[in-house]
Amino acid sequence: NIQWSNNNYTGHLAHQTGTYLNLNGRLNIQASYEMADDVTLAFTGDNAPDHGVYIYNNDRVSFYAKGTTPVAETRMSSSGSIGDYYIPVEDASNFETGDWISVFFRYTDLKSKEDFFNEVNYPSGVIQAEGVLNTGQYAGSAIQGNTSRLYFEMNTATDEGFIIHDINSDDIYVRDLVGPESSITKATSTKITVEDAAVFREGQKVIFGTGSKRTTSKITNINSRNNKITLEDNLSSTDVVGEKVYLGSLKIHKHKRTVVRTVGNQVTAEAAASATTLTLNNVSDYSVGDKFYVEHTVQENDDWATVMPNSNNSWYQDIQIRHEITNISGNTLTFSPALPYKVYSGAFAYKANRPITIKGASDDPSDGTCKPFFHAADNGNTRTISGRIMYRRKFLIKDVQFLGIGNSNGSFQYYLRGGFNDGYFSRSCSHEGIVTDPMGNSNAAYFRVDGGYYHTYRNCINTNWYRCWYGGREGVSVVNSVGLNGRRIADSFGVQNVGGKVAYMRFTRGRENFRIYHRSMGQHISAYQIYAENQYRNYTTNVRSYMFQCHLKMQQYLVFDMNAECTIAYCKLEQIGTDNHKQRY
Repeated sequence: NIQWSNNNYTGHLAHQTGTYLNLNGRLNIQASYEMADDVTLAFTGDNAPDHGVYIYNNDRVSFYAKGTTPVAETRMSSSGSIGDYYIPVEDASNFETGDWISVFFRYTDLKSKEDFFNEVNYPSGVIQAEGVLNTGQYAGSAIQGNTSRLYFEMNTATDEGFIIHDINSDDIYVRDLVGPESSITKATSTKITVEDAAVFREGQKVIFGTGSKRTTSKITNINSRNNKITLEDNLSSTDVVGEKVYLGSLKIHKHKRTVVRTVGNQVTAEAAASATTLTLNNVSDYSVGDKFYVEHTVQENDDWATVMPNSNNSWYQDIQIRHEITNISGNTLTFSPALPYKVYSGAFAYKANRPITIKGASDDPSDGTCKPFFHAADNGNTRTISGRIMYRRKFLIKDVQFLGIGNSNGSFQYYLRGGFNDGYFSRSCSHEGIVTDPMGNSNAAYFRVDGGYYHTYRNCINTNWYRCWYGGREGVSVVNSVGLNGRRIADSFGVQNVGGKVAYMRFTRGRENFRIYHRSMGQHISAYQIYAENQYRNYTTNVRSYMFQCHLKMQQYLVFDMNAECTIAYCKLEQIGTDNHKQRY
């Protein structure tokens, strides 16, 4: 075991860039632990519960692993307003039409690593200027007072996800990740006829056409009988027959410093099983040697057995493969190993490699060697830091990959319990860009979120788990993330007490049990905590559990145990097949 602590809480173990630590045992963190780019922590030995990372519940325990963003990223060049159709950014050169992007405020960038460890420069009161919120519905007294909710309001409220519809210089025009769409059959100066106007609503803002033919406008009238839509503004061009109409405008007041980051890239041409090439809309994030995942889905009349041929208990034998790029020509990737199943146009590919690695020493899931855990002991206690009551441990993680993970012990998987502060808010824990892949480990039970208070997961990839996303707790938010291949791809996904948000997500190759629920306890969260979608969509504000703009492709058992205090909106649920399928709401 490597174990270190210090009564004065000054013990600090830091991996410098380019280092590799091979450990047969446990890394017990009782003081401060730091990882940097190009660092690997590998575990050897048997697959027993004494191999992995264990974060103790002591005062001042700190875990810090902040990798460099490995995909296209830019920032807004100026602030914006609710209802804008485009995002002005500093540099759009690495983005393309069809990319899935995450739009959020990375408040942890406002604080240095030194301040994180020295526990100084925590904000107080309303965050202004170059902070998160300074105008609009989140300003002033509305966000003061209850510090236990401050993080939930500030950190999760500003997250959105979009598909890039068009790019004009450094202005990125967006459309909804999941939402109604319909093709245009006729166009006049202020009216369009579409195949199905009933999917839209008056007052919605739409976008269609690209370049000089691009129109952005509000719907003022819908005649569902003849599928005619009247718009508030004149069309930029009537030469748009055959174009699709999408919902397309920003829902939240944006601020300069808001981050725009790629989540995934679209497949543009169908690829057969056993293919070793794949064409994407954009390959600017990829280099030879990089890894990626791609979605395997089914379409109408397909049989689920084509992508999940094994029985209930052998999901781990059909692992979501981590492909390695061997050549790039134009927008076409050549890679190995070959595709195990067909890939449809419109599916998403996701860059998989991250600059910081925690892994089993062997990547072979059948060799019986160590499959480590990553676990934090439960502790929701607080202490006074810089004059404020805060969770007593610190945690910040960004762009880290966990490979061959999923220990044989059911309590030691990927499971972060209790409360942390991430060096900024009183109660907060930020997870960004992490990738977890048990890589065929049959003992990988779950990626578990239900033990943590006020945790936010954004831009994450979880694949090859029995439960890709499991559980929920106070103020848990999961946004712009994916679940790929799992028996129960999201199991008992919900919250208790202070409400949570599950939004802008894709779940594919799930055999059973997407279950979202709310434990009937605690208090409601207030109107300004349910984000500006309320203003944009006119949703009910008195909710505890909130699911928005998610796309699920499941084989069976879509279960939504939801009461009047839970809301699901603008989500797409697909179960295609005839055998053993059922759903309950």
